[in-house]
Amino acid sequence: MKKIQQIVQKFSNKMSAALLLMLTSILFFVWTAGLSVPAASFLYDNSPKLIAMSILILLGLNIYKARGADFFYLGATVVIFLFFSFFREIRNESLSGDLLLPLVIIFVLVVKWIEFTKWDRAMYLLVFYLFLGITVYRVFTEIQVPEGQSIWLPGNSLSDIWINTNTIGGSLLTLALLISGFASSFEKWYVRMLALPAVVAALLGIWVCQSRGALVALIVFAVLDILPKFSMKIIRAPFIAYTATIILALPLSYLAGSSEKVNLFTGREDIWNHFYQTLSEKTEQIWLGMQPFVFHRGHQVLGNHNSYNSILNLYGLVGFGLVVLLLLGYIGKLTLRADLSNGQMTFLWAFFAILMQSFMEDTLTSYPWLPLIYLLLAMASHRYDGYDEYIEYDESEIPGHIESRDFEDDTEGSFSRIKRYH
Repeated sequence: MKKIQQIVQKFSNKMSAALLLMLTSILFFVWTAGLSVPAASFLYDNSPKLIAMSILILLGLNIYKARGADFFYLGATVVIFLFFSFFREIRNESLSGDLLLPLVIIFVLVVKWIEFTKWDRAMYLLVFYLFLGITVYRVFTEIQVPEGQSIWLPGNSLSDIWINTNTIGGSLLTLALLISGFASSFEKWYVRMLALPAVVAALLGIWVCQSRGALVALIVFAVLDILPKFSMKIIRAPFIAYTATIILALPLSYLAGSSEKVNLFTGREDIWNHFYQTLSEKTEQIWLGMQPFVFHRGHQVLGNHNSYNSILNLYGLVGFGLVVLLLLGYIGKLTLRADLSNGQMTFLWAFFAILMQSFMEDTLTSYPWLPLIYLLLAMASHRYDGYDEYIEYDESEIPGHIESRDFEDDTEGSFSRIKRYH
């Protein structure tokens, strides 16, 4: 019976890792192919359904691994959904809007439960490198600049190549961050070196397509990731950085939008100013959110172009406060004991780079980006440096105990998380 249980659990885990890789590949295909491709356009239009179904399937495959605080987060998803659904008419929101935050929470939990073997992580690296290579190739071969000008000039005026240049920049940024995180998870310096060409290639591609938000975010990540990790752990640098960013995000956005002199965000200040004026028209909108915000600039129809404003748009101050508590609670649990592997630090800095880019884009609240960016945050819960192998525990107290020795060659210590969470 125990052998059958082990086989079923291993099969469930492999299915989960494969499904997650397939989901991320589908979404990167959308950005790499472009919305002019019918298949990509179809996937983009139906991304909320696709992602919701995929996350629920992953939840079904892994729910048996839930322990302790996991049930609190699962309960929180139900309460959050019911609360905002109750005020749906006031907010003039859709079902997909109400589901977004609960799905993010469930997704992070599910990725935490999945045990990624070294072969799984190697496959993820290979797939991400494939998409990075195709995207960089398309940038340098399909970009059109006036004759006689260099593609390297920062003054080139570009709006799109095969898709919006900010989207291309976001895709390159996310691929570089994922490659860096997964390479670092092997805790081997020579595997970690695989991240270097990815970051350089992404940096060059982002520079050419003029995506400033992605460029700043990637530079911030590169600087933070090369700083001595031991010192960063001791001073709890990730927690300080996350706390400062998430708490100051709305005040900074409001001040930038209301100022006539600030022009650091390439004209997005006008959008933010109009958003805050619209939001303040009704008190209930400030607390609970409002209908999707739209800004008209000539023939352009634009959204918030700021993830923090988007969260406020969707859920109001009540929802934004919940996001702050959930995010800082998660980061605090990982970092405040100053006990992190190098791989975990890289993933934390990678998602922090996404927080930087989110001042310019709606990445945090966009369904097609959900599995791609929150995978960075969720993978920070995994540890592969073998540290937990030295922690003694009573195997008989572990529900549904798995004899990890049976899979020792496959996991390279990836079952170490069972000792902490199971």
